Amino acid sequence: MNFDSSEEFENLPDIKYALWTNFWLSALVNRVHSLNIPISMTTYKAELAFLNQTPLGAYDWLNVTEDVFLMRSSSVIDCLLILMNEIEEIGESPRKCILNRLQKKGLSQSSADQITFLNDLLNNLKSERNERFHHGLDNEFTDDDRVLKLKSSMLKFGSDLDTSNVPADQQPDVLFGKAQSELSKKYSDVAITIANRICSAFDKLEPVFEMRFSAKFKNRTHKF
Repeated sequence: MNFDSSEEFENLPDIKYALWTNFWLSALVNRVHSLNIPISMTTYKAELAFLNQTPLGAYDWLNVTEDVFLMRSSSVIDCLLILMNEIEEIGESPRKCILNRLQKKGLSQSSADQITFLNDLLNNLKSERNERFHHGLDNEFTDDDRVLKLKSSMLKFGSDLDTSNVPADQQPDVLFGKAQSELSKKYSDVAITIANRICSAFDKLEPVFEMRFSAKFKNRTHKF
């Protein structure tokens, strides 16, 4: 749908409401779907030698997996707040859509409860997220990250590390698999819970949208 000017668009409240809702809804859906990226990285089976042919390298692969999940999971809340702001017509700018501000401007208790649930869920990851993103501190992924990190670094730069004297359960490839498994356990349930809660939020927002859109449609003055 095209418009000759922004003024024309502003004079079509029902269409404006539907298009902006769809815009922010699509952004939220894309963000939730993007959680599949780090989850898939935790289950991707490959040997260290293969991963170290990529720009990342095996150890970096683990770090990026964690970074991506922590950042994208927290931004789901921001995206949902923006959608709620749009559907409930609170009128706040996207950059200012935080829970307390929207509540003061009339956000429904139902919507506030959805955000509170997600905040509580992700608060368990908040300290880790702050340590990684603000303090530069990374977690260790295994009981002996030194072997895994060193082997990964050497392979990445065209060399290798002799691990023939290392016990079988401490071999770098085994450690990498264990690290992936731990990340999967750590984040898979969180991702599923987020997706389920977003679906619940949609169910509660749908009648709000329908009511507000219907009123605008009935009062329309255009012929689109």
